[in-house]
Amino acid sequence: MRGIGKVFQGLETMGLPHWVVVLLFFGSIIIFLSYILKQAPLGRARGLVKRSVHASPGQRAEMEKEALGIVWELPVGLLIVGQEAVQRDRRDLATRALARLVEIGERPEDIRKLEDDLYGKNRLRSPAECVAIRGLIEEGLFDMAAVRLTRALEMWPDDEGLRSLDSKLRAESWQAAGCAEGGESPAA
Repeated sequence: MRGIGKVFQGLETMGLPHWVVVLLFFGSIIIFLSYILKQAPLGRARGLVKRSVHASPGQRAEMEKEALGIVWELPVGLLIVGQEAVQRDRRDLATRALARLVEIGERPEDIRKLEDDLYGKNRLRSPAECVAIRGLIEEGLFDMAAVRLTRALEMWPDDEGLRSLDSKLRAESWQAAGCAEGGESPAA
């Protein structure tokens, strides 16, 4: 209370009447209360994500669902939940938060921030990755191409270029292993 008391003393030394000081005090409480009430759900959602890491799988799913439910219509909240999920290595939750953020579409800077957190600031783009994978296949580096293709398909599961490269990689690697088309895979 020392800090508040000094503020009141300072206001009184300015020659303000007591009722003005009280009015300023309660006015500031109302302003800060509205801010606190806006921040409370965000803090609760963040706390749920933090605690879900130590919960059982069933409880984790429930806590993550509740956290997303709290911030479902709040772009800033989705960003907070997504970033917290990335920090806790809960990439599936971060991906769901990102998908909802994209669906809302209101704050492109938040979408970019969460994408950067999730995939890295220097993440590759789909067309560039297709070119790199095609080069690995043409050089006969099928294992390296498979690893890179798997990672790319995780990032862009609906990319048609990557899907066609997946088919090409399978055909080329089978052919290199000496299997006839339609036969068994080299691993079999």
